[in-house]
Parts: sequence; C-alpha cells; structure tokens
Amino acid sequence: VSSVFQGYEATRQEAKIVALVKDGHTLEQASPAEGVVELVLDQTPFYAEGGGQVADCGSITSEQGQARVLDVFRPREGLIVHEVEIIQGTFRVGEVVQAQIDEERRRATARNHTATHLLHRALKDVLGEHVNQSGSQVTATGLRFDFTHFSALTSEEINKVEEMVNQAIMSAQDVKTELMGLDEAKAKGAVALFGEKYSDVVRVVSAGDFSSELCGGTHVSNTGEIGMFKIISETSVAAGVRRIEALTGLNLLEYIRKNTAVLYETAEILKCGDVYEITEKAAQLNKELKQKDKEIAALKAEIAAAKLSSELKVRAEIDGIKLITANIGEAAADEARAAADRIKESGDDVVAVIAATQSEKGTCTFCAVCGSAAIKAGAHAGNLVKAVAAVAGGRGGGKPESAMAGGKDISKVDEALDSAEEALKAMLNK
Repeated sequence: VSSVFQGYEATRQEAKIVALVKDGHTLEQASPAEGVVELVLDQTPFYAEGGGQVADCGSITSEQGQARVLDVFRPREGLIVHEVEIIQGTFRVGEVVQAQIDEERRRATARNHTATHLLHRALKDVLGEHVNQSGSQVTATGLRFDFTHFSALTSEEINKVEEMVNQAIMSAQDVKTELMGLDEAKAKGAVALFGEKYSDVVRVVSAGDFSSELCGGTHVSNTGEIGMFKIISETSVAAGVRRIEALTGLNLLEYIRKNTAVLYETAEILKCGDVYEITEKAAQLNKELKQKDKEIAALKAEIAAAKLSSELKVRAEIDGIKLITANIGEAAADEARAAADRIKESGDDVVAVIAATQSEKGTCTFCAVCGSAAIKAGAHAGNLVKAVAAVAGGRGGGKPESAMAGGKDISKVDEALDSAEEALKAMLNK
C-alpha cells in the first residue's frame, strides 16, 4: 500500500480508498459504529505531520459518506495515513472519494512556516552563522523556533531580527521550490538542518534572495502573504539552546488588538491622558506604594512594640541578667525586630527573644537582642537565637547585640521560646 502527496499544488483531490484500518486490523468498510479509523488514499492533498509542521485537517466525503480528518501521519516513506472520524454513511475500500483540506488553516500554517525560514536566516545574520535550528513547531496559530545560541537575546537584537523579517515580508519576494541534488543544493547555499537525514534529491525552498533552505513543508507563494511578523517571547530551553515564539498574519493582528485594548483599559484605570503616560504613571504609583508600605510597616512595628511593652514580664533573672521572651503572633520579621529593639532600650542588663509567625508561608521568625551589660556577662544574641530557632526546625544567627533566625515549624514557637532560658544560662555560666 502506498500513497502520493499532491498537496503542494492541490487543496482538494479526488482519490481512491486503498486501505481502512481499525486497531491494527484491516477492514473492507467502515461506518460511524467504528468510531475513529485509519484511512489510506492512493493520493492526497493532506500534509502529514513532519519537519515541525502540523498535519492538515479537513474532510473526506463520498456520495453517501462523510468523515472528519483529525490527524495525518507518515509511518514510512511513501505511505500517508489519515486518522478520521466517520460522521455518516459507509466508506469502502476501492471507493472514490473527495479529499478536502481546511484551506484557511493551511494558509495560516504556510505563513508561519515561511516566516520560520525568514527568522532562521535573520538570526544567523544578526547573531552569527553558529545559529542552527534545533527544533521547531509550525501551526496555524503561531510558530516556535529553537536554535543554538549561548545567551539571551537583547532587546536590540530582537528588534533587529524582527525588522529584517518584516523587511523580507514587505519586499514581497517570490517563494520558489526546486528539486535538485543534495550536493548542488548545499553548493548554492541552501541551509540543511543539522542531524536531519536527506535523500539524494532534495526540495529547496527559497524566499527571493533572502533565504534558502531544504524543506518538505508547505509555504506561501510570496513573502507578502505573511502580512507581518512579531516575536512574542524569547526564552531558554536548555544549555546553549534558546526558543523564540512568534505570530504572523491575522493571529498577530488579534494579538495586537488584545494588547491595545489592555493598554487603553489600563490608561483609563490609571486616569492617564493617553496610553503613552502609562509607564510614567505606573512608576509614580509604584514609588508611592513603596513609601506607604514603609510607613505602614513602621506604624505596625510601633503598635506591636507599644502593645508588647505594656504586657511584658521578666521570664527569668539569671545572675542579674533579665530574660524576656514573647510571641507576638502574626507579624512580619521587621515587626519582631522593632519589638525586640524597643525592649533592648529598657536596660543594659536585658536579654530578649521575640517570636512572630507568618502562617501563609508556614514560617516563623525569632529575634534576639542583648544589652551591653548582658554581653559582658557572656550573653550572645546570635548564638541564643540560633539555639532557639533550632527547636522550630530553623537556623540563623548574627551579632552579640542583635540577631535573627527563621523557623519552619509554627507549632513549636512557644517550645522554642521556652528553651531560651536554658540556652542563656549555659552562656552566662561559662
């Protein structure tokens, strides 16, 4: 069984069914009862997935039957298999049918495939000849291109690539295909993909004098049909491999419409005169928010410290050094530090350990401070907070006068504070 691809020239094709297969078993006929089946035609306009390009979709119909083509693949050279869902009627081996691809989908895919060639050439021109394709995906909705390069593209490089591709599009260069020997194609400068296996006779797709590449996919007949080109993302996918995603034609127009709508809506929310004021307005608001956040944090810290000061009691007095511990509950690390610093101001003979929890993160914070007299007696805030935080599965440390640590087990905050007394005794008795 074999089949011939006629899709370079035709989008609609009269063909004969030469095989029907269901779950690996051949059938003489198939109807909706069989659900999805594999169908082989002697010739077909449907492109089978390959070379990064997705398969065509469409329909296969007869006088009494109708089937939807879901996928097309090529299990071996010379054989094209259509995965179809039979909607109505019965299809039989030997029957003549009409095969019709989704033409708009094909045109959109062709725009993206030709744009991929233009992109490949532009990347080589902008970044260097070391750039080589390492993978691609061409669909009706966009294109994805993986290539070898050692670093992320700068904004300037992206702009240059976009400009080169769009200049090639606007110059409306004819896209031609030729069959020639592999050595001849390489001698003429056609780009061959690294690691790809080619036959002795290859198909060369050239976009004017801009790009020339070995390719078996479907393309536009003129670069002007692409309309326009825009890179929407550039990322890393592996060491030394970058990925570009881009849009063309009507998909890009829709992308621009959506982005423009967002810009105008944002300008309205920010009360800007026009969209060009958004950046300045956003920067101003961000600055104001940061200042307000600082003010709010300072006020919270003062409130927490004031509340704590009114409720504080000395937990223990060891050799004239007063130990104060407290759990201030839900609070930021800065609030715990401010509370501890406020206590430290109460006397040189004070050692304090303050705990705060951050339930959303599932963490807790400990802050320890020591007055000058306490330090002379052997107290060390860094060592003390390290010992306390260890009880709650955390770690940290710092200077003798002030230190902070984090904990991972909120349920052990009070147990950790209880351990402070023994830890301080050990320091003072050395």
